[in-house]
Amino acid sequence: MPGPDQALYQLFHPQGRLGRRLPGDSAALFDWIERMAGGDHWVAHSLREHLPLWGWRLLFHMSNSGLLFRRYPAEEFDRRHGTWNSRSRNTNKAGLYDGQRHEIVVNARHWSGRILHHELGHVLDRMVSSLNTSFSTGLWHGFAPTRNGFLTDYAASHPQEYLAVCLERFLCDDSDALWLERNDPGMHAFLNALFELSSASY
Repeated sequence: MPGPDQALYQLFHPQGRLGRRLPGDSAALFDWIERMAGGDHWVAHSLREHLPLWGWRLLFHMSNSGLLFRRYPAEEFDRRHGTWNSRSRNTNKAGLYDGQRHEIVVNARHWSGRILHHELGHVLDRMVSSLNTSFSTGLWHGFAPTRNGFLTDYAASHPQEYLAVCLERFLCDDSDALWLERNDPGMHAFLNALFELSSASY
């Protein structure tokens, strides 16, 4: 399976498979955000607040893939999506990525940048896995020789959560980014490269 370098090439280099679709600049960023918000102005405002932490090239690919965001009041969200069991305790979900509908669905009560970044990590995984089977699994095994443990228990539970948790914490907490640099240098270098390339111009 191709490694992270090959996947980044496919995403961002003008000669890469997805890179050939990139526009010349980021001027259309707000239009992409409005499209992903699906007409919900509250969601669009929230996305504009949080998404600048993402490279504009990543956002372009995600919006072109048809990704949508939907929010529901807490009661409706719980009724639709229920809870998840963690260590024999039922915990309310705050958000999820619905891969079948290609939607990020959030509980309006718990909307935050952390939830947004985590679920976008799952979208990124799926987007790259369309080119390379199970991208997060490749990162999980590929970085194992230099990894000194996992950032959280949840990150250790599954390759998909490993990528999503690391990406979320990398963006939202400088101390977690430092932990990754010291204990999971492969993932830290990958995330650094991901956002540097996503914001670069050729």
